[in-house]
Amino acid sequence: MHPLADKIIYSKRRTLALEVTPDARLIVRSPKKADKLLIAAFIEAKKPWILKKKQQMARRMEEMPEVLAIAQPEMDKDKAAAVIKERLDHYSSRMRLNYDSFRLSVAKKRWGTCSKRADIRINWRLAYAREDILDYVIVHELSHIKEKNHSRSFWALVAQTLPDHKVRRRWLKDHGQLLLAVSQNK
Repeated sequence: MHPLADKIIYSKRRTLALEVTPDARLIVRSPKKADKLLIAAFIEAKKPWILKKKQQMARRMEEMPEVLAIAQPEMDKDKAAAVIKERLDHYSSRMRLNYDSFRLSVAKKRWGTCSKRADIRINWRLAYAREDILDYVIVHELSHIKEKNHSRSFWALVAQTLPDHKVRRRWLKDHGQLLLAVSQNK
């Protein structure tokens, strides 16, 4: 294996691909029958990009000690569900919006969803987030019970409960991947 590569994943793909994870590890995705010399040459050809990305990710991790500090080794999905449900019930009552059911999500790209029937799913990794970030996602999804899209009316509803929702949303966009990195081995 190439010294820059942390993991090689072989699958039924046709091309080589590189991924630098939020914790600055390099994952190489490769066709099953790819030659190891071909993989090494590919990594070498992309070395400047890899090093740049690894530095960016490492810098992000250093800039966000509060995310790392909240990683609780004893946190499991049952505890995560309890933490999230408590906040969901609080805001459901406060906003006077009743949801039908709640479940944890294991999605890697979405923090929450709300179905037409008011079934709420919240990504369990948000139990690692600061409470204000978790609250933003919860208020966002509860607001979808009343407003099914991201119209002005929807954002006005979110702003009624969280006037600083834009700051919270920006934090999640900028640093949400760190939650995935912190909880990756859970």
